[in-house]
Amino acid sequence: MAGKITVSTINDSSGVLATQNGMTGIPKAWVNFAGATGTRNGSFNVSSVTVNSAGNYSVAFTTALPDANYCPMASSAYYDNTTTGGISFGGTSLTTSGFTLRMFLGNSGVSPSVNIYLTIVGN
Repeated sequence: MAGKITVSTINDSSGVLATQNGMTGIPKAWVNFAGATGTRNGSFNVSSVTVNSAGNYSVAFTTALPDANYCPMASSAYYDNTTTGGISFGGTSLTTSGFTLRMFLGNSGVSPSVNIYLTIVGN
């Protein structure tokens, strides 16, 4: 006997999306957004990106993560051959509902007009 079950969402008892958080080591969220405006070009489990100041972004999750022990990883196509020190990203104030992403070029925050690519991996 063959069968098929179709559902729109599967949640565990805490209300967290079971298929998203049921497996460790897979991306829990991702977003491709415009660095200057925070406009999302595409995303999964990211409800918003807010530009706080140059190179400082608040990222909010659509569905909360099970804990704050996740790893945000970011990259960008930004290139400036006149600045030394390279480009780096850092996630701060991690909570189950979101975090702050800081982007640095050398010693200063930057808000480039290029896209920023962000992936969140965790439990």
